[in-house]
Parts: sequence; structure tokens; C-alpha cells
Amino acid sequence: MIDNPINVKQRTESIAVVDQNNYEDLRLRIEELEGVVRFMKDVIKLSLHCNKKVCLDNLPLPLQQEILAEMESDKEKELVLKLIQRRKFDKDWYSLPEKWKHDVAIACAYFDIQHRGVKHRRMPGNYIFPEDPQRFLHLRSLPYSLRINKEVILCALRTSKGASWEDVHARFRNDIDIIATAVANEKLKFEKVPLEIVQSREEIALYGVKNDLISADVCPCLTHQILKDNIENGVLDWYQLPQTVRDNMEFAMAIEFDKVEGKKRIYEQLFEHFEELRHDKMFWWRWHESLCPKEKDREFPFTSLFEKYCPADLLADENFVTEFCAEYASLYKVIADQPFATSRHFLQTALNQNPGVLQYLSYQTQIDNLDLVLTAIHGLGTTPVGKPGKYVYAAAKCLAPKLWKKRLVAMAWVKAGHRFPRHALSDHRLNAWMANRQLCLASAINSESMYCIYNFSDDIAFMRQVVTQCPKLYLEAGDEASSDPVVMTIAFAGLSDLASKTMDTLHFDGHDDKIQSYLSFLNSKLELYDTFVSCVLGNMLSNQSIENTGSSLTLLNQGHETSIVYKRLLADYLGIPTGKWLCQLLQARANVTQAIAPFDFTHVSTDIYCKCPMERDDVLTSPLKKGFVPKQCQGIQDCE
Repeated sequence: MIDNPINVKQRTESIAVVDQNNYEDLRLRIEELEGVVRFMKDVIKLSLHCNKKVCLDNLPLPLQQEILAEMESDKEKELVLKLIQRRKFDKDWYSLPEKWKHDVAIACAYFDIQHRGVKHRRMPGNYIFPEDPQRFLHLRSLPYSLRINKEVILCALRTSKGASWEDVHARFRNDIDIIATAVANEKLKFEKVPLEIVQSREEIALYGVKNDLISADVCPCLTHQILKDNIENGVLDWYQLPQTVRDNMEFAMAIEFDKVEGKKRIYEQLFEHFEELRHDKMFWWRWHESLCPKEKDREFPFTSLFEKYCPADLLADENFVTEFCAEYASLYKVIADQPFATSRHFLQTALNQNPGVLQYLSYQTQIDNLDLVLTAIHGLGTTPVGKPGKYVYAAAKCLAPKLWKKRLVAMAWVKAGHRFPRHALSDHRLNAWMANRQLCLASAINSESMYCIYNFSDDIAFMRQVVTQCPKLYLEAGDEASSDPVVMTIAFAGLSDLASKTMDTLHFDGHDDKIQSYLSFLNSKLELYDTFVSCVLGNMLSNQSIENTGSSLTLLNQGHETSIVYKRLLADYLGIPTGKWLCQLLQARANVTQAIAPFDFTHVSTDIYCKCPMERDDVLTSPLKKGFVPKQCQGIQDCE
């Protein structure tokens, strides 16, 4: 029959008091027996937690009470543990209640958080990461039962300040897991590790090879797969591999280069070690295809190695080079001295595929191929490589100064949607551009910006043309142009949000009178139209005016085509707006009316039509739909 563990513990403790010479051995025996008791408790608690039938009556009463009390304490501990792991607990380890200072999980959680906190430089003042270094948790500060726990030791060794090798208990100093962790975290010098352990443990061997402390040739634990993985994740360099692996071309080709971190470094090492790879076109393409878009966008890693390692026979291959120039514009400077580099066929192909090549052409080449330069200028903003427009700034800087003197080039530049290249133009030439009405108009419309065009921002006629194409530029108009009702109408018809924003600004700035003035303008322009639709065309549908003769205006009853002509003549004679201008007036009125509807003011009259003609009940459906009244009034579309 097995003794009650509690009785065994009591007897052992009494012996320990008598026999002081064997204190250490007896203490270890006590701890082992305590472990047995803890194991029994854990099994019973786990069974209860899983709803298994467990009879506590067969256990000693003190053990029953301990188990029930610990089950309640475990629930509290789980909550505290979660708070610690989430960095939401307001106490460091030293401030914990005594009952939790002997818990393995809580100690490991503090070490883990402390390790991550120092690694990521958590903010000072956090309770878990105190400013006072003395408040950091140290292995030597833990109770003895935790200092001889392997899991706790491993967690402590992973932190920068949690433990030193001297803090590790003697019984664990030959444990391979602990040695490996200590070496990896620089708590134990590599030279002090026995060679047989180094050769048998991957972590220790990798540490030594990575830091050039041992040759991979004497580490059989480093298999081909381990070496391949560590080449791909950037831990090892090619020269650190075993000689047999280093010279193995099949091993080199098996590397998944799209997974490699620091691709430039490993490719450079491969080109150095395998000279035949420099002549392999497919290997160059394999490198290109392994690059992510961000790496391709930088260009330098590829271009620098291409310049350093690409052999003369490949540099002289026009087709090979052309394909790469389509991806890397900077590659042109590497092959600029090749005979085909200035040929029209090559330039046309290269510039069509990648307009960024323009920035690397010599001034004379640009001047000799002006038509290709103009085509490339238009393509700079939409280059498919990397970010749109990434070559615009550099191309402007590298364009031949003589070309900037040509009006043709200047107009091509702004029509391509590029802003004025202030960094590339002399002051007097920039001033000439800014004073040229046609250049400024083309720039504003195509770039959708008034950058460097402030000379014309108050020119009403200029701004009317601008907002017709780009309504949002109304916000950049000068005071005089922005107050012009025609400019306002064109802009508000084009963007309802713009009308709403402008009306809000005027209203909350206390300029309701300006809103009323603009509404009066709209009413005055549309008054004749509303009257014509209501009184003339509307009467054609009424019972009083339509009998056998149709309209009371007999000229309107002469047939479909004749009717339309006379309606137009009558509208022109009365000065009624028609076509696009009518559509803009109607759309602006609808947008403004909708924008001011929520405003709380009474002195502004809003008694105006807010619908397009074809949405109203008093408009003819035919033949006016085919006449001057639009089917739909959408923005500034032509209604005719």
C-alpha cells in the first residue's frame, strides 16, 4: 500500500531537521514528493474540469480542502495570466501576491513580455516594463522551485536582462536545450560549448556558422534542407555553406529566390562563385521574376549587378537588353556605349515600352529624335513600371536645354498632364511659360491644377474655359473670377458637391446676399425659358388650345421638321437659352436649390423651379424631346 504523500512529506521534513549534513539531498527529496502531490492534484482537478466522476472522500481531508481551494484560485490565476499577456496588468512581478510568485506560467509570462517589451522598446512607465532596471524580473530573484524549472530558465535566458549563464542551476548546465538557448542569446560563449554538442544541435551549429566561429563542413546536423532554408531567410551567406554544397549547381538552382531575403546579396555571391551563371539568360530572368514590385521599382539592385556581372556577349544582345530596358529604365546607361543604343529602332522600342529611358538619353540623341521624345513625354505619366509618373521629375531635369526653348516641346509637356517643371527651367523661361495664355490653359486643363498659373486665376474668360473642362478648379479661381455668375454656373453644373460646398461656405460666412444675387441671376436667365415652356409649349397640350387645329400658333402645326424649326426660331427670337448653356443653367439651379434647402433663412427667395424640364408634368413628350429640350440634363453635356 502506498503511503499518503502528505505523511511522507511530514516524516521527511522531521528527518531533515535532525540530519543537517544531508540537507540539500533531503530538500530535493521533499521537492520531488511535493511534485508528486502537485501531480495528484492536477490529475484530480483536470478530471473534475472534464466532468469526470472523482470521489474526494478517499483522499485525506487536508488534500480535499487544498484541491477545492486551488480550483478557485486557478480561475483567478487564469484571469491574471491573460491580463499579463495582454500587457494590461498593473503590477510587476515583485508586487504580486505571494501565492502567484511560485507559479511557472506567470513567471514565464513576465519573462516573455519583458523580452518582447525590450526588443520592441516599449514605452517607459509601463508597470510590466518599469523604468527602474532593478524592477526587471531576474531568474535569481525567483523562488528556488522556479529557479530549477527548465521552462522558466529557458524563458529567462531569452531576455536581455533576465538571466546570465551563472544564474543557471548546475544541474541544467549540461542540458542541450538550455545550452542552445544560452548560446543563441549570447549568454554563453560559443567556445565553451563542447564540440560534440555543437555538431549535434542545429541551433548551436547555425549560430557558430553564421558568426564564422565554426565551419559548416564539420557540422553534420546541418542538412541540405536546413542550409537551403537558412540561405532563403538570409541567415547564412553562400561562402558559409559546406564546400560540397557550395559547389553544387543543383543546390543553387533549387533555391526559391522569391522567398530569399536580401536577394541582391545572394545573387552577387552566386555570380562570384559560379561564373557560368553570368552567361545564363534564363538565370537573369529568374532573378527579375523573383523580385516583388517594390524591389523592381527601386531598380538599383538589379541594375548595379547587371552592370557588374553581365558579360559583354549579353550586353551586345539587342533583344535581350531591350526586354530588360522595358522593366528597368536605368539599364540604358549600362548599355549606352553599345552600337545599337542610339539606333532609331532600338530607341523607338525602348521608349515605347518604358518612357523612363528618356532621362538617360544624351542631349544630342534627344535632339536627333525629337518625335520620339515628344511621344515619350506623353507616356511618362502613365508608365506601367512602378508608380505612375515616377520618371517625370527626372526626365524634366535631364531633358536637353535646347528642347525647352521649343514651343512644341513645352505644349507637349503640359498637354501630357505634367505641371510646369520649375526645377528644370531657368527663371526667365519659367516666367515666359507663366505669361503664355495657351500654355497655362493647356496645363490647367490637362493637369487639373492651377500650379504656377496664378497670373490667370482672376481672368474670367480664362476661368470659364478652365471650369468647363475641370469644374473643381473653381476653388482655385481668384476673387473676381469666382464671383462671376457664368463661371459659377458652369462649375456648379459640373459638380453638385462643389455647389453644396460653396453654398455652405457663403451661408456660414454670413454672405446670404451673395446666394440671393446668384439665384436672381439664374432666375433672370431661365425666366423666359420657364415662360416659354409653360405658356407656349404647355398650352399645346391643354384642352382649350388643342382641338382640330393643334396649337393656336399655326406655324407650329406644319409638320414635324417645320415645327422644330419654328420652335427654334421663336426661342432664338425671344433670347431663350438653348443647348449646352441651357443644360448648365438648369443643372446649376437644381444643384444650388438642393444645397440651400436646409438653410434657415427667410430673406432669400427659393421659389424657383428645381427640376429639369423633362421631369416636369407640363413639358411635351413629343416632339420636344427631339427638339431643344434635353432628355436629361447631366452636368455640362450638350443637350442638342
